[in-house]
Amino acid sequence: MSSNLEMRLLLAGKPRELSGARLALEAAGLGTWEIRPRTGEHVLSLRSRRLLEIGDDEPISIQRILAALQPVDGERWKDAVAQVLDPESDGDCSIEFRTVGPARRWLFASGRAFFQGVCAVRIAGTLEDITERKRMEEERDFHLGELGHDLRVPLNALSMGIELVQRDSPAKAEILSTMQRTAKTMDRLIERLLRSARAGEGEVQLRRERGPLADVCRQAVAEISLAYPGHPVQLDCWDEVSGEWDRDRLLQVMRNLLSNAMEHGDPGTPVMVSVIDCNEEVLLTVANTGQPIPDPFRDHLFDPTRRGTWPSDHLGLYIVREIVRAHGGRIELTSDESATVFHVWLPKKGGQS
Repeated sequence: MSSNLEMRLLLAGKPRELSGARLALEAAGLGTWEIRPRTGEHVLSLRSRRLLEIGDDEPISIQRILAALQPVDGERWKDAVAQVLDPESDGDCSIEFRTVGPARRWLFASGRAFFQGVCAVRIAGTLEDITERKRMEEERDFHLGELGHDLRVPLNALSMGIELVQRDSPAKAEILSTMQRTAKTMDRLIERLLRSARAGEGEVQLRRERGPLADVCRQAVAEISLAYPGHPVQLDCWDEVSGEWDRDRLLQVMRNLLSNAMEHGDPGTPVMVSVIDCNEEVLLTVANTGQPIPDPFRDHLFDPTRRGTWPSDHLGLYIVREIVRAHGGRIELTSDESATVFHVWLPKKGGQS
């Protein structure tokens, strides 16, 4: 039985066919709901009750349904019902919304009004759990957002490099070498993030291989120096510090930390990058002078959903934190009048947490 026919049967209220339509919808994982405007009565199927986390015997009212929804979505639900009750509307409604229960589901409701004259006597519809679909969409959007975000620094580096080469800079050979490495890294980054987006991979995927962290830092500093000409960067590597890590992912870490320091630090003072061997771990620090980050905002710097707080790059810092965590490491922040410093601790061997 098609969903359109099932909906017509629900709206028409034919007794025999109605039970069959509801059974078919329930078998497909869809709940049903009904509003009777004249009496204010609300009816939910067993499946709909469970999707909304409302008890099987619990009385149903508009207030109880709204209490099951996120407040902003509850207001949207009321607006959708009011619109479908309008005799000048087409009588159809659909809305995506989130629940507030422990499951925190995304649900999709669609319905149609049945009129007698200009008065709606019944609204009936279906309820579907779309949580998994929304999760995959959010992961895809995040991966694509990450891709767009993390291409900014290398693209700026390439653009400035081309300009310097056109000016016949004395360091032309070094600039071209940096640009070539940057272009190859961009190609790998695009390939990996698009593959992750298509596969719906929610966690950071690593490709570990043994290599020196100092070499990663040198490439990142060379790129950022091209992208931000005139803003000095000082790199202090006490040794090469070899370990098992994902080179391209750590380049993302360095690019984000360095671009954050460039954007918010004092342009007249060098950004300081240090790599220090600490036995089984390595400590990577990126420091800049400038206005310190107030205490109330520090806990939210790594939250990509935050807006309108401290003017920092929340998405970039979130990417940094997730890559560091995937390596089994940790990131710490200190910020005062002397400097703002990000401390990244990375284990040298893979598989540590």
